[in-house]
Amino acid sequence: MEKMIKFTAVLGLLVLCGSAAGMEGSGTETDPYVITNVEQLQAMRDDLGAWYVLGNDIDATDTVTWNGGAGFEAVGSEANSFTGTLDGQGHVITGLYINRPSDGEVGLFGIIRDGAELKNVGLADVNMTGFRCGSLAAASRSSTIYRAWSSGTVRGTSPDQHPMGGLVGANTYDSLLSQCFSSVDVYANYNRAGGLAGLNNKGSIIIDCYAIGDVSGKYKLGGLVGDNTWGSYGGYIKNCYSVGKVTGSGGGLVGFNWQGGVTYDSYWDVETSGKTTSYGGTPKTTAEMMQEATFVDWDFNDIWYIEENETYPALIWELDGLERIIIYIKNAIGEKELALISIEAALEKEWSAYGFLEELFESRDYGDLKNGDIAKARQKVYSVIQHEEQAANTLERSIDKLYESLFSLGWEPPAEE
Repeated sequence: MEKMIKFTAVLGLLVLCGSAAGMEGSGTETDPYVITNVEQLQAMRDDLGAWYVLGNDIDATDTVTWNGGAGFEAVGSEANSFTGTLDGQGHVITGLYINRPSDGEVGLFGIIRDGAELKNVGLADVNMTGFRCGSLAAASRSSTIYRAWSSGTVRGTSPDQHPMGGLVGANTYDSLLSQCFSSVDVYANYNRAGGLAGLNNKGSIIIDCYAIGDVSGKYKLGGLVGDNTWGSYGGYIKNCYSVGKVTGSGGGLVGFNWQGGVTYDSYWDVETSGKTTSYGGTPKTTAEMMQEATFVDWDFNDIWYIEENETYPALIWELDGLERIIIYIKNAIGEKELALISIEAALEKEWSAYGFLEELFESRDYGDLKNGDIAKARQKVYSVIQHEEQAANTLERSIDKLYESLFSLGWEPPAEE
């Protein structure tokens, strides 16, 4: 009987683990586990290589009472890293709390590596304290983080160079941060702290990202990245910006760059940051940071959006569904208007060519050409003109219809100054 009881207890434990704390799904790419509450969020620790999705927004405020006040326990560690996938599907985790001052793996995730992927997820109002910390992940190694964001506060306790970041502590070993942002305020006890990432190195890329939180500490502090370097090949930053105040030794965008890190087409607000220098990037005034022309080679059709002279750039995916629809329609109108300008310029040249052919045909001075050659060329040019005029008319009608769709969605054209 005793053996039977033990067997039944073990079987029950296996069933609980196999169902991942009652989540729907089987944890595969085609049938991921569906997380609907904070307990299930914590249960990702039980299957670190699985596929997960958020089924709804998650209220994590109760974590302030967990584990004797230590709060949530990061998913994935140095010894057992997270190698799976989490797709937030646009949902938000609110109020995640961690207070582990001696822990080097503080974040929703501790260590992610070897192809792990975190995407389409937001962390609102985080409150985290740790030795090495990033609100989403303490460290990303050979992994991808895409369309993620965070707000709140992270605090570092390390007396050394353990990186602290608003979103990620360390982005390293060919990892990718793409189309992410953070408004987390970062307080480092010592150095290597950034508004988005504390460290970016070893071939890792940060592209199309921004940070607006404040950063403070002692050394290697940056509005976006604390340290963009290290090892035989450094980090790569492109099309990024920061505006947060940086208090301590460092730079407006990048706090330090010892070996190999590069930064392209990236900027920081020299007024709000309090920093006139940086180890990468270009300083701009607040007014310049609100002008599309400032951001060289940025994609303002599919990735970025700006209200000219009113806002800093935002990622299009941040906007709600209706706002995105309006932006895409406006972008389509812009592209059609450019196409119309090109057609009209071509038509002007074609009508000139047609007129010269008329004059040549009437002059009968064809040189080695025959009358039929001139007539044929004239007919072909006129045929092209007819087709392009028809195309221009079609474009004009489609532009009008797109404007009508904007008006029906409540859009109003900007007032003329």
